Amino acid sequence: MEVNNATLCQDENNVYTVNFNGNTPSIGDVWNTSDINGDHQYCVTITTGVTNGSSTTLLTTLYTDCYDCMSNNYGVVSVTDCISGQLAIQYNLTLESFGFLPTIGATYYLTFLIGPNLITTCVTVNRGGIAQLTESNYNYSIAFGRIGVVQIVPTLETDCRDCVSGNTLSYAVQRCTDGETDYVLLINDSFIGHIISYSDGVDEYCGTVVGLGTGGVPFTFINDYGLGGDCTFCTSSSDPPRSANTEYTMCIEICDGTYESQDTPHPVYTDGYGTPVTQLNMVVLGGPNGLNN
Repeated sequence: MEVNNATLCQDENNVYTVNFNGNTPSIGDVWNTSDINGDHQYCVTITTGVTNGSSTTLLTTLYTDCYDCMSNNYGVVSVTDCISGQLAIQYNLTLESFGFLPTIGATYYLTFLIGPNLITTCVTVNRGGIAQLTESNYNYSIAFGRIGVVQIVPTLETDCRDCVSGNTLSYAVQRCTDGETDYVLLINDSFIGHIISYSDGVDEYCGTVVGLGTGGVPFTFINDYGLGGDCTFCTSSSDPPRSANTEYTMCIEICDGTYESQDTPHPVYTDGYGTPVTQLNMVVLGGPNGLNN
């Protein structure tokens, strides 16, 4: 007769039958198992002290708790992105980097690295979303960027709506100059439709906030230029000063008969886009000494 003497760590409502394999576990102990061929493995919690000698699932290693067992035996967490809408974007994350055994159906705010993308978002743990992979499948998925690694211990949230409205998230921004999409961390959705400036740490860009999005390494927000404007003021503020024509320098004679060049003040005008332009081949009225020249 089959004896149900354990529950699965990945789903405590799922009873299981194991062969103690010569071990003497206590009720409440957590063990890793493998089948008789040493292939697939599950972490289980012992519920009775009676072994099932006919079971091909064998106890192998004792652990302190379910997280300890699963995180050391290729555990993964499957989650759905709260901001993906009908697309239902899903990710697999290493349980070890999660830092604890999450609750099925719970919502978390987290940042993780998957492939080349550093993503900050809100996620919900899928039903049946805590599992153990085989060693080869786990290592292959890590190597090819199919499993993400959590960067900071996740924060438990009430639900997707509260998580999205109350945290800094990645927003898609359409760049003013070439229409490319960048991703910028913003504190809430009040910036949607606004022109903003942002930086990758080296260059500064301007763009329109389109909406929540995930992808790439997020840029850093610098300034907000308001709702419904155009890019001109933002780009003129972030770009180097504009100039026209060839630089004019003045050569003057010194009292001892020598000569030296001296920079001259140039007039500045505003072009048709409201951008100041320096006229390099001209000198302001009066030259460097003003009207006393």
